[in-house]
Order: sequence, then structure tokens, then C-alpha cells
Amino acid sequence: MGKRLSRKKAEEMRDEAVNFHKDAVEKFHERLTSLTITTAFYRGNQHGRQGYRGFSPYPPSYLESNETYNYIRPFVRSAVSDMLRNLPNPEVVAAHSDPSAMAKARAATQLANSFLRNGVIRFDTLYNACLAAQIHGASWFKVAWDPFGGKASRQSKMVPGKNLEDGMQAELDIFGDEVLEQAFEGEVKVEHVNIAEILPDPTAKTEDDLRYVVQLKEYPISKLDEMFPDGDYFGEEIQWDKNHRTNDGAQEALNVSDPYDEGSWSTSSQVNDQAELVYIYEKPTVKYSRGRQMILHADTLLHVDRLPSSRFPFILLNGQNIVESALYADGLVKDLIGPQKSINRAASKQREMLDRCVTPWLLEPRGAELKMDELSDMPGSIVTYNYGFQPKYIDHPPIDPSTFKYQDNLVAVMKDISTYSDVSRGDVPQNVTSGRALAYLAEFERGVHAPDVQIFKDAVTRIMKMCLQEASDRYEDGRFIQMLGPNNEWQVRVFRGEDFDFSHELAIEAYSGAPNSRAMRYGEALEAMQAGGLSDSPDAERFRRIVGWDYQGRSTSDANEEHKSVAQAESALFRTDPYAPIRVAQEDDHDVHIDEHNRFRISHEFRNLPDQIRSLFDDHVAQHEHYRAQQMEVYAQEQNMLLNQTEGADGGAPPPAEPGMESPRDGGASMYETGQETPGMAQANAGPQAQPSGYLPQ
Repeated sequence: MGKRLSRKKAEEMRDEAVNFHKDAVEKFHERLTSLTITTAFYRGNQHGRQGYRGFSPYPPSYLESNETYNYIRPFVRSAVSDMLRNLPNPEVVAAHSDPSAMAKARAATQLANSFLRNGVIRFDTLYNACLAAQIHGASWFKVAWDPFGGKASRQSKMVPGKNLEDGMQAELDIFGDEVLEQAFEGEVKVEHVNIAEILPDPTAKTEDDLRYVVQLKEYPISKLDEMFPDGDYFGEEIQWDKNHRTNDGAQEALNVSDPYDEGSWSTSSQVNDQAELVYIYEKPTVKYSRGRQMILHADTLLHVDRLPSSRFPFILLNGQNIVESALYADGLVKDLIGPQKSINRAASKQREMLDRCVTPWLLEPRGAELKMDELSDMPGSIVTYNYGFQPKYIDHPPIDPSTFKYQDNLVAVMKDISTYSDVSRGDVPQNVTSGRALAYLAEFERGVHAPDVQIFKDAVTRIMKMCLQEASDRYEDGRFIQMLGPNNEWQVRVFRGEDFDFSHELAIEAYSGAPNSRAMRYGEALEAMQAGGLSDSPDAERFRRIVGWDYQGRSTSDANEEHKSVAQAESALFRTDPYAPIRVAQEDDHDVHIDEHNRFRISHEFRNLPDQIRSLFDDHVAQHEHYRAQQMEVYAQEQNMLLNQTEGADGGAPPPAEPGMESPRDGGASMYETGQETPGMAQANAGPQAQPSGYLPQ
């Protein structure tokens, strides 16, 4: 915590924070209607209007049906699934080409990818964020350090004894048990925050334009008293404004949009009273190089300090249909509201016509004098009426078939608007029987979604990068961490900061249309194998680049990567210090070393060096050539030895082998002949003979 500010300076910051909060709330209320409508339609409350407290359903009517066929929800789930099937596989760019730098980069890459599986970046967090982005148009991620996360350890709390000679004793609670203190290692935490609780800078048009963000959080009064036991920033007693929210309309839009929900829950018990805290996170500026964090309750200043970890902790995830010069996108639901209303109207009219056909109107002549209590739906009932005045039901026409076709057409319109067809929803389109045709349709659809997928990958990569930065600042050497090993197997590793490269960027892989379906990946891999595209030859590498198979996880690996790295490091060392000793080892791949060194020798930098210095590097290359010549000579000798075993000295057929013992004409001993009986055989024959199971004695 930084030094305490003077009262005048703290009051100036309080006034500034109050204005930040006020402007952000007023600006966000302009989006409140859209937030309410999209949430209501996603949750199935589609017959009503925007009200003061969220979405107000229309009262039920006996004359008109209000049917709801909610097609919006499956379209949103398809969009969310399309995002989550494309999690990124970023790589940390190595600082240098030497093996140690590359090893550190690989370790940092494994740690970053481990965050997606070890609970730091939880799957439900990603799911909720993607879901909110498609419904409301955007959502926020917050990356912070949780001091109460990670592994916990317990130990007794020690306090001084009553007497000096007692020393330190374990503190006891009111039940006579020892008071236990918990110590946590701490862990990086990634959470999703919806746009009703994050109020951005009202002047920002893009995420880079943000100056600050206001986060609203509610806590029980009892917890707030533990968080601020000494009062506000000036040491004065805090008067908590109980159960009051500054952005109440946005919360009601999210909580009261369920047609069967009676509203947000409130309590009459003081035990569950809550109060709202306003967190203001300001990005680093020239005046505040580490940013600012200010905490308010109403107009009361509770805390002022630099940003935790001195970095802005929020990352924006936009949904589909991004709007130019707007911070938030429109999302997927907004464009589907019109067709959804038409579907509901068609379904309502079908229901009304069905009710009229099943329970038609009864025409009663004026002189029939029907007894209404005799009318029932029981079979065999007797109804009396005056002769000549027989009542009858009115004949209604059947349901018009065009209404069903109209509904199907509307669903097709929703598919075109959302760009999520039957393929994305797991259905096979009509008249499509070929697997190749289905693969082409899936590929075309992925092309439409490629920009949105890339935006999602970029956001998750930024989250992983921020997690790496938090880990580098907070992890202590010696703690055990769970990481993915070389074959994506879990391993527990002792953390040492010097083993990881935290100072360089995460490079996200370019989107290339890699198939999401396992069946499509299997078919593509078979085609690549038949075409020779899975080998590690230069032709295969060019083939993969042409067809766009350069996504991460491809079946390509450079077996000479380590040798290339060592050779490049040797060339880099020669640039800095030409007289540094460079060792040539027998185990080097000399062909790779010679090729890499020749790339340096043909450069202008090397050619402009003095002859004496160039000769030093030429001698090093000559040593590699000498070792290669020795290896080739040994290889040639081994080949000659193998060749002499199959050919004669003059190159012809090998000489015939000397004849061995002649085989007897009868092929050896007769099968009826027996050899000489040994003592062991005689003893076995003299003993009792075992009777096989299943045979009766003769």
C-alpha cells in the first residue's frame, strides 16, 4: 500500500471518483432497454413490453393465445459452442535462438496452456462470458490475484499466556477448541463480470480508449465490517446504505426477465443486509504511472491506492455484429427478435384455430330451450331440447397449411440472419447425403464465423498473457504447480522464476479453418496422409501452407530443431565475439551446422569482415566438414562390409559353401524306432500312470 494522502488530496480524489461513477451510470442507462429486451427474449419472456422494473409481461387473455416457440436459445447455444470449440494454443516467442531461451519459452507456453485446464481459467467462466456476449453484445473478464486461493495450510493460533512463565499458548475459541489459522499460497483468478456490473468510461469508443472502469459489487454488512474495521479513509465511522444499488435498473433487467420470476430477492433480516461498493480502476497515465484504484460507498471514500499489480485487470469480449465506433457489439439476439415475434404470432394463431376446431361454437335455436347443466363432455349424456329446434356445432375450416410453411420459412430466415445453419446445430441438411458435401458446408460456415472466432481467441490469449504476468509477480520460488508436460500429460513441477520466460509476448496462431469435428479432422488427416502432406520434407511443408493446414497441433515436427538452434547460437556468438571458442562436437548434426553457418557466410555482414576474422569462422566450418567426412567414411566402410556378405570379392555371386554331412535317404531315424532308455525314463514308466480326466478305466 502506498503512502497515505493528505485530507485535501483525498477529498479531491473522492470528488473525482464520484463524478466518474455518476457519468458511467447515466451513460449505461441508455443501453438499459436493449439489455432488458434481449435478456427477456433469450429467457422466453416474449409477450410483453419494457417496464420500469424490467420486462413486463402482458396479462393473460381468454380471447387470444400467447404461444412461445423459443428458437433464440438454441441459436445462442450454437454460437457459444462455436466459440468454445476454438480455444487458442498460443506460444511464447523466445527471446533468443539459444537452447536455454527456447527452453524457457517452451516452459512459459506450457504454463500458459495449463491455465485452461488447472482451474485458473475455468470452463464455466468462459461459457458464461461467451453466453453473455452473444445475448447482451459484450462481457468482461477480470484477471486478479486471489490471496485466498491455491493450497491451504492450517496451524494453531499462538498467543502469549496469562503468566510470563507460560510463554506462547494456543488460543481457544468459545467452545474450548484451538483457533486455527489458515495460510494460503494464493492463485491467479479469472472471473466473468456482466455488463450490468461493469460500467465503462462513457467517452470510450474502443477498448483502447478506456480511461477507467467502474465495477459494482455487493457484500453482506458483516463482511464489510471485517474489510474496513477502522472506518473510512479518514478514520470516520461508516454509515452503510443497506440494500441500495446505484445501477438498480440493470440488475432488474437481468433478474426480472423470467416470466415465472417474481422479482429480485430482498430480505427483512438484518443478518443478510447488503451494501454496495464502487470500485474504480483507472489505467496508468502520465500523472499516475501505476494507475489508480478508488473504492467508494455512496459518497464515502474507503480506499485509494495504485492498481493491484500496477496493470489494468479488465479484458473486453465482444459478441457478434460489432458496430463501428461503439464499445459494445449488438450481439446475436437483437437481430433474431423480429423473426421470433412472427413465429410466436403464427404459433398463437395455430393454437386459436385448433381450439376452435376442437371446441367449436354451439348454435342454439331460440326455441330449443336447452338445459345448460345437461351439456358435458361425458360420452352417452342425454340432452333435451324442443323438437324441431335441434342445436348444432358450427363448422370451422381446418388449420391453414400455409401457417406451418410460414413458420418453417421464418426458421430458415433466422438461420440466414444468425449464420448458424443445421450443420452448426448438429443436424444434417436436407438432400445432403455425402460426407464431403457436409464437410464443404461446414467449411463455408466456418469462413463466415472466422472473424468472430479470431476475436475470441485474441481475448483468451490476452487473458493467458495477463495470467502469466500475475504468476511471474506473485508465484514464489519453491511452490508446486500443475503443468502440462510434453505429451499433454499432467505433471507437478517446482516453480522457479528463472526457468520461465515471462518478458515476451504470447503469439496466437493464425486462424486457418482447422475443422472442429473429430470426424472431419480424421477425414482431412487421411487425405493429407495419402497426399504425403504429413511428412517432414520441405515439399510437404509447402503443401500444408498452400492448403492452409498451418494450425497449431499439426502433425509436423522438425527433428533438427535443436541442432539448428545450437548452430544459430554459434553464429550469434561469433558476431559478438569472433575470438570466443566455439566447440565442434562429435554428436553434432554436421550437415545442419554447415547449412546454418553457410547462411551466415553468404551475408554481407560476414563478407565485410577482415580476412583474419573470416578465417576463424571458416576454420570452424572446416572442422564440421572434417567430422562429416569421417562419418561418411565410417558409413561407407559399414556399407562395404554388408555388401561383401552378399557379393563375392570380384563383385559376382558369393562362392559356394563347403558341403556338409550327407543326409540319409530315409530322412533319419524311423518314427517307430526308440532310443536307449535312460534311468529316469525307466523310473517314470515303473510308477503309477495318471488317468486323464473324462476317460473311464478299461
